[in-house]
Amino acid sequence: MGSKKSSYLASAKGASRFGSDWVEYNGGIQKPKRIHLNTGQRYYRFASSRTSRERSQLSGAWWIDHENFMTVTRFINGNYFSVREGLRYFLALPKDWTEVDVLVSAILEAPMDCYAGEGRRATGSHPADRGSSYIPPQHIRICQLYIPMLETYRKEAFPNPIAKSVWKAV
Repeated sequence: MGSKKSSYLASAKGASRFGSDWVEYNGGIQKPKRIHLNTGQRYYRFASSRTSRERSQLSGAWWIDHENFMTVTRFINGNYFSVREGLRYFLALPKDWTEVDVLVSAILEAPMDCYAGEGRRATGSHPADRGSSYIPPQHIRICQLYIPMLETYRKEAFPNPIAKSVWKAV
C-alpha cells in the first residue's frame, strides 16, 4: 500500500514517467497535503467535451472546492478575463490538457481523502501555447484538489454529478 500512496503523492505533484527511470514534473500541486473532504459540500472541475464523459469529465482527479470556485469566478468577472483564459491562468491548464468547456459540479456524499495545495507551473505542447508555461497567480492563492482513484469510487462519492457545456470548444 505504501507504494500506491507514494505513487498518488507523486501524481499530485505533477509527476509522470519519462523513459524507464526518469520522472518529469509538469503541473500538479506544490507541497501536497493530505486532507479529508467534507461530505455535503459541492466540488467543481473543468473538463473537455472532447473526452469521455464518465472517465474523464466526471471521474477526473482534479477538483476545487466551492470557496476557491467563487474566488476564481469573482476575479474573472471583475477583471474582464474570458472565462476560459481566467481558468487556464488560475489552474495552470495548458491548451493540450483540456478544452475547459465543461463545468462539472457535484456534492460529495461519501467520505474521501485527497491531496490539496496550490498549483504548480505547467507547460503544454499545443501549438497555440507557443512553448509558454502557465503559472498560477501568486497574489491570489487557489487550493486545488487531487483525488486519487476517483474513477473507482466516483459513483459512491459523487452519485449525482452535473456536467454542463459552458461554451463551445474552439
